[in-house]
Amino acid sequence: MNNNIFKRVVQVLVSYILVGVILFLAAWTVRWPWAWVLVIANFAVLAINFLVLPREVIEERGRKKDNVKKWDRVLSVIGVIPALGVYVVAGLDYRFFWSMEIHDGARVLALLLYFLGSMLVTWAMVSNRFFSTMVRLQTERGTGWRRAARTGS
Repeated sequence: MNNNIFKRVVQVLVSYILVGVILFLAAWTVRWPWAWVLVIANFAVLAINFLVLPREVIEERGRKKDNVKKWDRVLSVIGVIPALGVYVVAGLDYRFFWSMEIHDGARVLALLLYFLGSMLVTWAMVSNRFFSTMVRLQTERGTGWRRAARTGS
């Protein structure tokens, strides 16, 4: 397995494990069935992605990017904080019964929408072999609208 592919798989595995740890620590129990459903759904999405994504896409997402603007790196780091905060609040909500009970049908619908949204992102990655985690100009690829405008295509 390519080093960048291995690196990306480990990155995603660690992030999914972190989500599970945050959920269960905030809830202060591992006896939360719907949290386990989310953790299993995350790993199912990872497995599907690993099976269907072109290896170049996985490698691209694991590669260190040199030509990324500083503001994009800062925004990426800042964006992690509220994303992880959602799992803290969810766990605390389960622990302290802050919100009303949600019908299982609504949970199943939310799980279905999560899965469909994940598959939409997977489709985008399959369709665009240059799909990246950061915004950057990829002039070294010789693709893009400037080239198309010059060639008239």
